[in-house]
Amino acid sequence: MFCKNCGTPVNPDQAFCPSCGFRAPASDGAASAPGSTGGFKAPSGLGEPEGGHAYNPSEHNPVTPPPSGGYTPPSGGYTPPSGGYTPPSGGYTPPSGGYTSAPAPVPAPASTGYNPPSGGYGSPYGGYGASPGGYRPMYQLSISRGLLKFILLNLITCGIYSLVAMSSISNDINIIASRYDGRKTMHYCLLYFIVAPITCGIGSLVWNHNICDRIGNELRRRGIPYSFGASDFWIWNTLGILIIVGPFIYLHRLFKAMNLISYDFNLNG
Repeated sequence: MFCKNCGTPVNPDQAFCPSCGFRAPASDGAASAPGSTGGFKAPSGLGEPEGGHAYNPSEHNPVTPPPSGGYTPPSGGYTPPSGGYTPPSGGYTPPSGGYTSAPAPVPAPASTGYNPPSGGYGSPYGGYGASPGGYRPMYQLSISRGLLKFILLNLITCGIYSLVAMSSISNDINIIASRYDGRKTMHYCLLYFIVAPITCGIGSLVWNHNICDRIGNELRRRGIPYSFGASDFWIWNTLGILIIVGPFIYLHRLFKAMNLISYDFNLNG
């Protein structure tokens, strides 16, 4: 088979002329050589324009043959990055100890005046400084009683201070002990001006015995390590008058015992 354009032999399996690139139709079959009967012969002078330039079909109808072998995809196809996605080493690490939020403010409880009992000398009621009541009093009792103060002020006031001091003791022991023993001591002025004169002094003996007994019981109940009781009144104030200084020793012990009880009451009620 020959090219119809330039007469170059073309193999039957070739679609284009290897010389001029002209398409060789497959329907032509086996064409005869140029000059043979029935064969195609290019006209003389065809495609030769003025100026002597030969006609080249490829210049007017260029045909680009397809790439040899067709499309070849990349070898092995798409290859993802080796190992895939690698997260940061160790991942997310929360702050040490976890997240700590600021604690919500807690409103302070309303003050009730309560003071928990504290330990002390180990009494059945929790020791010195503790009492079953367990509250701090709203006012403070006197703890400044003393024998020297009593004598000097009694001399200056011509005996009036003795009424004040003993009235204070009778009033304070009722405040401290009445809620525990259920007893009440008579006010000293009532004893001094009414009961003692009517009973010829016997009421005074009974009154002192009872108040000394209450003070001694309160000392033991609060666990205060100080010995005092009704026996002190009879030994030092009654029989001790024989040695003159006995009543003064009694007053000293009485004032000290009341100061200890009042101090404990001021702390713990």
